Amino acid sequence: MTKIELNINEHVEFELTEYGAKILNGNNLRLALTYPGVIAFQDYKKYKEGDVIKMQLWKVMEEFGEHTSLGLGTFCKNATITFNHQQGVLK
Repeated sequence: MTKIELNINEHVEFELTEYGAKILNGNNLRLALTYPGVIAFQDYKKYKEGDVIKMQLWKVMEEFGEHTSLGLGTFCKNATITFNHQQGVLK
């Protein structure tokens, strides 16, 4: 067995599926409705299938965690997330 240590602050990249884009757009809409004085929904980035997303691992877990389970769609193409790890450096 190989042990791999991952820092949840490290950045990862993945390509969105249609399902993943719907999740991010829905999360943005929920934020805009919850905090209407902060930023308008039309000012948020609109995500679409095929967009390449780069964010910290903890943010991926926050955005997609409740949408990740057996029987649900996958938010990233080929269910693949790329970790950009360089020992001792967070990109």
